[in-house]
Amino acid sequence: GQGAVKEPVWPEGISGSITHTRKICMVALAASSDYLGVGIDLESHRDEFEGIGRMILRPEETVPDPARRLPEIDAVRLVFSAKEAIYKAIYGRVGRFVDFHEVRTEIRARTGHYTATAPEDPVLDRLIQGGTGRIVETGDLVFALWH
Repeated sequence: GQGAVKEPVWPEGISGSITHTRKICMVALAASSDYLGVGIDLESHRDEFEGIGRMILRPEETVPDPARRLPEIDAVRLVFSAKEAIYKAIYGRVGRFVDFHEVRTEIRARTGHYTATAPEDPVLDRLIQGGTGRIVETGDLVFALWH
């Protein structure tokens, strides 16, 4: 079923997430007893992130990887996908829209791991710091997982 803002409603005891591009659809499910939530995000079109960095990135947010020196458009796409996965995983717990600037991510592009904090909201911060993320770039796709 669907909730008030068209979010998926999972059966009792199940956490889940859905993501899609124009050609791919993915679903992730987990037992609620194992994870507080699970979130996935898939992004395929790099050009959709042109010029929106200020809307997505906090001023101190970067994707450090001295070997790669990512163009801003790719950094924005990585951070966007990471945050979307977080928001999907925690929505059932917070029950509200979380703005992109409320969450600060730290992505280690070389290892594909990321962490997050919510510096201005202690309740949201505790919830987010209980999770962990993975992010992968492959060809034209970015895939993020948060649990």
